[in-house]
Amino acid sequence: MKFKFYFLLIILPALSNAQNIEVNRKYENISYTGDKDIRFKVNLKKNNSYLITVFQHKIDVEVILLGPDGKVEQRTDLADEDSGYDKIDFIAKQDGEYQIKVQAFDQKVFPEGVINVSISEYTKKQLSRRKIIQDSLRIENNKSVQVLDVKHFWEAFDQLSQCKTFQDSVRIVQTLYLDRGTNGLKEFARARDFSAEMFVKRIGKYKKYYSSIRQNSLVVYQLSGSIDGITQRFKAIYPDLKAFKVAFVIGPMLSPGTISSNFVLIGSEMQVAYKTADLSEIVNPNLKSDILLTNSLEEVKTKLEETVAHELVHLQQKEKSKQACSCPLLEKVIKEGVAEFIAEKNLSLPLRMTRSRVYGQQNEKILWEELKNELCSGKTSNWLYNSTASKERPGDLGYFIGYKIASSYYEQAADKQRALVEMIEMDNPLLFLDKSKYDLKFQVATGK
Repeated sequence: MKFKFYFLLIILPALSNAQNIEVNRKYENISYTGDKDIRFKVNLKKNNSYLITVFQHKIDVEVILLGPDGKVEQRTDLADEDSGYDKIDFIAKQDGEYQIKVQAFDQKVFPEGVINVSISEYTKKQLSRRKIIQDSLRIENNKSVQVLDVKHFWEAFDQLSQCKTFQDSVRIVQTLYLDRGTNGLKEFARARDFSAEMFVKRIGKYKKYYSSIRQNSLVVYQLSGSIDGITQRFKAIYPDLKAFKVAFVIGPMLSPGTISSNFVLIGSEMQVAYKTADLSEIVNPNLKSDILLTNSLEEVKTKLEETVAHELVHLQQKEKSKQACSCPLLEKVIKEGVAEFIAEKNLSLPLRMTRSRVYGQQNEKILWEELKNELCSGKTSNWLYNSTASKERPGDLGYFIGYKIASSYYEQAADKQRALVEMIEMDNPLLFLDKSKYDLKFQVATGK
């Protein structure tokens, strides 16, 4: 989607205080090392639609939009590492002075950092096109299981071979895929922070892999009945099940599944491969191992069902009780483990033995002793969401330990049905761990 600019190029020095900027102008080559945040003030009109774009080079930044009241309206970190675009697409809720706040990600300093900043207003023609697209998606958006994004992705993918420049490719991904996204794809993009520019880079990086999973990806069209079954069995476990939708999308190799709002969101490109896929571009040993352990399209369907069942649990889980002690790592470990355990109960199948689960079975006591030393840490990188970074051993071992804690809790319970509800609604991680008696079994084993 193209935007109307007046092509007035303004070069600014490094900024320390808020700088006034105007709509439909570009501000380029701003030196920014990230030592402190910088802000741009701009006057906007209520109900008008805008796109903020921040290009970053040799620096990784987060972009935050503040309303006239100083409250955060949106925030994003779309760019892939230290080069790329962050974008915020929004409708102004009120007239007044907004601020675009840019800050270095993770409080790092980047001596050679440079950013470009612009805010453009959507034209009437662009808004008209957007409305036409939304009207065409009304039927799909009303479905409880959304799969149309998979079809749209491959339509865009086919056109990429005709593109001669990177920007041509970005335009194709934006107009043929992201702009035509269902509500599910839009939620996924917000939850996992990606732009068309990042998508194009990732497709280029994994082109052979994407091509090899194309036929497999069509399996999502067969899962509506399976998801109905998952829903009904979950209601038997948890009668207060919240209403939800499932969206199968093709993402930029960032996440196999997550939740947002009332959606279970499935990154199908990371789920539909099995051992016949072209893995020559895949360097993540955990992802590669998981694919090689998947032998058929039938097992792919089971993997997708597991992910839906797992994420559905997350959609029901509660915030920590205000009376409970803060123990962030343990809370996340238990919530992931409970989701694994409930998914297993829902599907009446043992969870697949992935690389991390095999390693966990062989090293459970050692892992638990290590994890005990970090239980109330706010840092998750040694145990969760670290499948890419973990080199010495499999990533995401916290899932395995969490599953074992959940299993122990269930085994200790006299009322199994009530236990399942308590597990889903867990809001006090230390009390849950104590009731599970998980730690006790290791003390008994060592004679303590």
